[in-house]
Amino acid sequence: MTQNKNSVPMFQKAFSKSSRDIYTASSFARSSLLYLQEIGTLSALQPHGSARENLGSYLFFLVTEGAGMLEYLTLGSDTMRSAPAR
Repeated sequence: MTQNKNSVPMFQKAFSKSSRDIYTASSFARSSLLYLQEIGTLSALQPHGSARENLGSYLFFLVTEGAGMLEYLTLGSDTMRSAPAR
């Protein structure tokens, strides 16, 4: 796994502040292993939303302060699900 050299703060906007490290896994890792794709931090400065589609990966997050709501679709479903994030 190689780390991209662009480990710089991203998305410095009015709604959130974040910094991410993005990794590129080898072909073997992508086809055979669970692998780290991205790691970082995000501080929400105001309520906001973010959407992702067609990603073959898992999202893991930890809320260290405050609360919110995670809404997601599971693979093969068109029903929106919600979970509190505290």
